[in-house]
Amino acid sequence: KAQPCNLSTITPGLQYNSANTLCEDSPINFTIVVPNLPAGCIVDEYRLLHSNSAPVVFQSQSFTISNALAGNYSATFTIRDDNSGTCPCVTGPNPVAVQSSNIVTITPTPAAPTVTGPNTACIGEQPTLMAQTGAIANPNYQFYWYGNAVPSPSRPSGPVLFQGQTYNAPALTTTTTYYATVKVGQCESTPVPHTVTAVPVNAPVPATNNPTTVCRGSRAVLGINSSILQPDEVAYWYADPASTNLLHIGNLYQTPALQAATTYYVKLVNQRHQCEGPTVSIAVGLQVLAAPAVPTVVGACEGGSATLRTTPNQFGGALYWYSDNNGQPNQQIGVGLSISTPPFQGAQPQTYHVQEVAPDGCRSDFTVITVVPAPLPSRPQMVVNSPLCMGEDLTFGIGNVALGTTYQWQGPNYGSNAQQDTIPTAGGQHQGLYTLVATDATGCSNADTLYVVVRPVPQTPTITGDVQLCVGDSLRLSATAIAGAVYRWRYPNSGVLDSTAQLRAVVTAAQQGLVQVRASVNGCISALATAPLTVRALPVVGGGSNAPICAASA
Repeated sequence: KAQPCNLSTITPGLQYNSANTLCEDSPINFTIVVPNLPAGCIVDEYRLLHSNSAPVVFQSQSFTISNALAGNYSATFTIRDDNSGTCPCVTGPNPVAVQSSNIVTITPTPAAPTVTGPNTACIGEQPTLMAQTGAIANPNYQFYWYGNAVPSPSRPSGPVLFQGQTYNAPALTTTTTYYATVKVGQCESTPVPHTVTAVPVNAPVPATNNPTTVCRGSRAVLGINSSILQPDEVAYWYADPASTNLLHIGNLYQTPALQAATTYYVKLVNQRHQCEGPTVSIAVGLQVLAAPAVPTVVGACEGGSATLRTTPNQFGGALYWYSDNNGQPNQQIGVGLSISTPPFQGAQPQTYHVQEVAPDGCRSDFTVITVVPAPLPSRPQMVVNSPLCMGEDLTFGIGNVALGTTYQWQGPNYGSNAQQDTIPTAGGQHQGLYTLVATDATGCSNADTLYVVVRPVPQTPTITGDVQLCVGDSLRLSATAIAGAVYRWRYPNSGVLDSTAQLRAVVTAAQQGLVQVRASVNGCISALATAPLTVRALPVVGGGSNAPICAASA
């Protein structure tokens, strides 16, 4: 027998996840609890009801509302027979609705507050911010301040910076956005951002052309790099680091005439926000230039020019050089680290003055130097075997070597510092001008020059003519014609014959042998040319007769 249906025993309960916050627009996970469902009955559908919206129908017991509405939620479900005909609570095919016994209340989210306070503040300043609600204050409202928020949906993020309606923020270090909310219980409004733009005031940067020193009694013009200033920033100049003695307001400051080294102090002030940056000191010293060091002297030799060189005592100092007139600086003759003097007149000394001028125009005392030219070493005597013939050794020597003097030879394809030297088998490439420079311990030099002539060797002549002769014949030989040549002939038992290219002689039997000839041009002798000479003896003629004979005999 089927049990009677008591709907009160199966009245559903509406539950929510305890981790959810029962606040408007929050996600709420609901569960409809169905107790004591009789056998033969099944749940047909679940419905979530709200007083201000249409029911939400689900097919399962648990479901989530993404953005809960403020107000009361309740639940129902409908049951029907499982087709067995045994569900005691259902008559016929229509489902039966059962209402939940409880409701869940969603608290309205408070409206976002308005925030007042400065939009800009100096770095290091503490901005004061205030959060307010509408005209009617709710005594349950609590105000919270955050440093971060996340969008979609907008909600605070990060730790709470402060709880209260008025927030004295920490000293500002950079542009910062603060977020304010209103909370009632656990329900919190959307965060309202308020950005405070940091106004930095940096330390002033002194201008690169600020003088570090000035001449005694001169004024200094001091400045800052105005190209990097922020809007509303102006330089304030003080006589003391405590900024109690204001001297000037402006980006340029001209000091009074200085009689002692002085330090000034400058800071940047944002006149709109009255923010002050750190103080920077600028020291101005007096320029007291020492006279330049005594110049070094190079090449002070009789008849030549000397180089005078020294260096300034400070960076950027310039050296001015003057000639002398009765012990006083006269005409300016150069500017720079060095000058070349006019040529010395013999051994006559010359006096010069040099002064350093600083970039700000301050001048040092003069340094005076008198240069006495050193005498030149003796002119070297070149000993060279010129002229010479190609293939001979070219020798160099010095006829007047002096102690402590160095020598330097220079010529075509040749250089040496030896006092004696040789170029073996000299050729035409060694002909030309040679110079010998003698330099003594003072650095003074004297020189001699010589043109070395390397003469060519004439070609080897060729002998032509009849060399097959009889005793008593005339020898007639010719050598190759060479312009300007002198020929030297030789053959057996004849001695040496200097003549032209022609050789003429009557030969004897004793002169058979080798004929030789050389050609000589300007003292250069060719290689030896030879030809064999044959001298044959004359035949002997013999005679006989039948004498005496008679007349008319044969």
